[in-house]
Amino acid sequence: DLPAAAALDVLKDRPLPLSAAARGLLERVEESFRLHLAGQVHRGADITAWLMLLLGELAGAAGRDPAVALDRVEASDSARLRQAVRHIYANMRQPFRVAACARAAHLSASHLRRLFRQRLGCSLGRYVRQARVHHATALLHLTDQSVTEIAEACGFSSVYAFSRTFAAVTGRPPTAHRALLHRVR
Repeated sequence: DLPAAAALDVLKDRPLPLSAAARGLLERVEESFRLHLAGQVHRGADITAWLMLLLGELAGAAGRDPAVALDRVEASDSARLRQAVRHIYANMRQPFRVAACARAAHLSASHLRRLFRQRLGCSLGRYVRQARVHHATALLHLTDQSVTEIAEACGFSSVYAFSRTFAAVTGRPPTAHRALLHRVR
């Protein structure tokens, strides 16, 4: 999994104006939670997915990303890693280019790769794949977009590449994952 220990810490004691997107996500969390409490529908998976998206939106508004565990990153490296992670998420639809990400973080490509391994405990490529799969998982769960549309939205070059990567990370192809989520509802 992606390192996410600092997801809430970056928001602590930091008042943020809620964007329209954050307000919409918060409303969905509340609605899912009310339905869950009322016992009308099992919505635990919905609540989790909406909360993940809400935390991501709020952390993004705070100028940080929840996927970076800041407590494991030295101060001199944290700003550069945050810049790299912001670049990854801001360009999710585009093919990933190490050189462009390194430029965004004001680092060489080799230094960026080394920082990811040393400070976050995973390779840059693995981080990008997992970020894309996590985003795809939320889209599979929360939207009616086709698998092809989700593959494009998450920056995969083809549906085949998306399905293969998704299955490698989650243990099942995206269509089976969506079917499982719909059975849980």
